[in-house]
Formats: sequence, C-alpha cells, structure tokens
Amino acid sequence: MASPGPPARSEHPRPASLRRSAGEARILLVAILASFVAFLDACVVNVALPAIDRDLGGGLAVQQWVVGGYLLPLGSLILVAGAVSDVFGRIRILRLGLMVFGTASLACAAAPGATGLVAARIVQGAGAALLVPASLALITMTLPAGSSTGRSASGPLGPLGPARPTSSARFSADCWLTQLAGGWSLP
Repeated sequence: MASPGPPARSEHPRPASLRRSAGEARILLVAILASFVAFLDACVVNVALPAIDRDLGGGLAVQQWVVGGYLLPLGSLILVAGAVSDVFGRIRILRLGLMVFGTASLACAAAPGATGLVAARIVQGAGAALLVPASLALITMTLPAGSSTGRSASGPLGPLGPARPTSSARFSADCWLTQLAGGWSLP
C-alpha cells in the first residue's frame, strides 16, 4: 500500500500578522508572565496575611507593612525603571528584575521574622518595578503596531479602546469581550 504522501497544505494559510517566530513567542511568553507575576504577588499576599500574623506576630501593623512594603517601591520606582530599561536595554533589565524578584521571593519564604519579611518585600517590590515596564515594552516591541493584535494592544486608546463612546452599549461590550478573548480589533 502506498503512503498517502505529505499532508495537504491548508487552503487558508495564516496571515503574516499572526505568524510568530519561536523567538518572538518566547519573548512574549516571558514578558507576559513577568508582568503577570509582579501584579499577582501584590494580590496573592492578602490571602497569606492571617498566616503571616499567626506565624510571625506583629498584628495589623506588620500586615500593612508586608503589603505596603511591596507596593511602595513598585509604585515609586516603576517610571525610573522604565527609563533605565530604555537606556540599558529591555531584556537586560527584565533579566535583572527577574533575578531581584526571584531572590527576594526566596528571602520572603525564608524570613525568620517580621522585619526580615518586610525588608524582603521591599526588595521584591523594587524587582517588580524593574519587571513591569521592561516586560510591557517588550510586548509592545514584539507586537508591531501594523498587525491586528498589535493594533488592539498598543492603539491610541490601548485597553480602553472599546470604552470609547459608541451608538450601542452592546457593541462596546462585544468589543471589550472580543479584546479579552484574543485581542482582535474590530473595524
């Protein structure tokens, strides 16, 4: 019996705007995960606050410093970190941010007391401040403005594009859900 031969090519090849090289896909994955983990850490620590209070003591003041110790350097250094990533390179600063964030995360896990935990959270927030602007800049660079995905991700109104005034609230909601589902922009 003869072999069926190579598989037939699809009649509808993927548009050039949807083709990504393996390197671009890897950069996108790392950048998206880096940004995600930086913001996730700001939220997920709230679940651990009762256990932190039980294990390390200190009451409400320590809990506030655990949360604020992360958010203060993140909020105050994020613009500086963006400028630093423009000067020294986005990938280099993203790597530095990942190393600082990861090392500080290990220090948080190994903290013997409340003071060590708060200090590690401050360093972790500084690492997150390095991560966020570099990762978002890499995403913007990897998704060119001419592609349909890049246009919806980096358009003039960005994620608020679907919130612009329209004749129908349903149309606006459909655009928002479409962007959440995959980032396609409607004409």
